[in-house]
Amino acid sequence: MYLNYWKLNKNPFDNVPDPGMYFAEHSTVEGTVSELLFAIEEANECLAVVVGEVGLGKTMSLRVVLNELDSNQYRIAYVTNPDVTFNQLLREIIGQLQGKKCEFRNKEDLLEEFNSLLFKTSDAGMRILIFIDESNAMRPANLEGLRLLTNMQEDEKNLFTLILAGQPKLAKMLRDPRRENIFQRIGVYCSLEPMDSADTVESYIMHRLAMAGGTSPVFDRSGFEAIFERTGGTPRLINRICKLCMKAAETNRLELVSGDIVHLVADRFTPVDKQKNRTDTAKKQTQKADRAELAEPLGELHEFPDPAKPAVDELPEKGVKEDISGAYREAVAGLGGSDLESGTGQRYHERRGPVGDRRKPERKKIQLMGVTPNSIIQLKDMSSSREKLRYAGLLAARELKINPERFEGIDSDPVRIWDDLRRAIIEAV
Repeated sequence: MYLNYWKLNKNPFDNVPDPGMYFAEHSTVEGTVSELLFAIEEANECLAVVVGEVGLGKTMSLRVVLNELDSNQYRIAYVTNPDVTFNQLLREIIGQLQGKKCEFRNKEDLLEEFNSLLFKTSDAGMRILIFIDESNAMRPANLEGLRLLTNMQEDEKNLFTLILAGQPKLAKMLRDPRRENIFQRIGVYCSLEPMDSADTVESYIMHRLAMAGGTSPVFDRSGFEAIFERTGGTPRLINRICKLCMKAAETNRLELVSGDIVHLVADRFTPVDKQKNRTDTAKKQTQKADRAELAEPLGELHEFPDPAKPAVDELPEKGVKEDISGAYREAVAGLGGSDLESGTGQRYHERRGPVGDRRKPERKKIQLMGVTPNSIIQLKDMSSSREKLRYAGLLAARELKINPERFEGIDSDPVRIWDDLRRAIIEAV
């Protein structure tokens, strides 16, 4: 087991809201915890709100607050599934506060029972706290019902505090002009953000490793930087990648997790995450590499009847250039090509000839029958580089399929023919 390999007592990166793993250097989480405790213990606020994207630590913040409270001073209800009717929501709250199943079902009876609970708890020298996690899933009508509950307070003090936590949809619901009456009652409003630097991410990872009993390094500096790059500083994503990286390093008997390992692991989730957490620096580096590759001289050029001046303003995404569609495979089969991968790796060097050879390659003008003006216009209007590349590949495959004899003698490798056609079509727009 990889915990033994890294000499740990428990898993440091389980995605559970364990207050024992709380990391105070995540500034917005620490600020949220402090403000919620202030709202509950000192400011006597009626309503507090916590908003943040998925995985930033909303539930962890609530659990840490609960862990800090004196159980002798509060009766607490904690709702995790608010996507129910208001009556069901109120029954759940009352049941948790009483420590038994609530038998009432009628709204009037439920409100009366809740009001009675408030005053009994106050008379006992305690207050009621109601936490509703995932509040973004709550039905809009329930917000009005909760507003009615906030009216059940004494003139001198609030008998309970309501804490709502949810994704940005919750903020949108509360800011709706129709809910101005509940929005004005918010005493504390907290927004969670990702960790803002690789240094903070490094401290977060080191903290969790230490809390799990770790005493030796697990990640090197490149590993921390890669984790920040691929997660954008989101704690839940950091936990996921760290756990998988540690397992991969253990399987391969590595002493440290490097940036290369992190990128290999993170690439597994690229189709799901769509690399949305890539930093601007990484994107610029990728575009620069693509631009340099596209600038390499091609061999034979296949001209259009009346080509536009080549201008490549939007470059293909790195790694897409070898994507071979079904139409292309069919076209290659018609040309007698058997090895789809042959010749693709070194084709630029082979076709440029020896170093210092400045002779211009022979150019053969070919009338392209399958590329119509409409298809060029359609290609030009596409906003996505990936879409452009794929559509140009389909047009090139169409040319090969219409009359493959026209391309005989140009090149012995059908892959090269198709690639030249595709690039010429992209340049034409």
